[in-house]
Amino acid sequence: MNINGNRILVGIVIAFVSSMSFAGPGYVSRDCAAVTTKESISMAWTGPNEFFFTFSTHYRVANNANGYVSETIKASNDWQLTWRNRAGRVYYSAYNNYYMGVYGVHYWYNQQFNRIEQRRIFVTTCYLESWGYNNW
Repeated sequence: MNINGNRILVGIVIAFVSSMSFAGPGYVSRDCAAVTTKESISMAWTGPNEFFFTFSTHYRVANNANGYVSETIKASNDWQLTWRNRAGRVYYSAYNNYYMGVYGVHYWYNQQFNRIEQRRIFVTTCYLESWGYNNW
């Protein structure tokens, strides 16, 4: 690609990012089989930090009569005042059959209204569009 082509590409990326609203908190759960990662993330895109608590339940196909096995992971601390609260794991070769989905539970303490809000989502994909830019 030549210099003009690079400038056009950079301009398109800047226009795309500029068109998104990054104000306020967002959340995402994703199941990335290609990179063996399953996670749920709550984020404050623009300051200040927010109070978050995140759970992530990971499902996989099992080789037993139950049909599936699940593993629930919570963020390292219960409630955190932070810009990013993540609950997830990277699964290595022993867990390559983790292809059944992620169920994320995201809690956010809304300081403006003095209440706890919750979002739940079940996903089986790892698409960039699933990121929550301002989806609370």
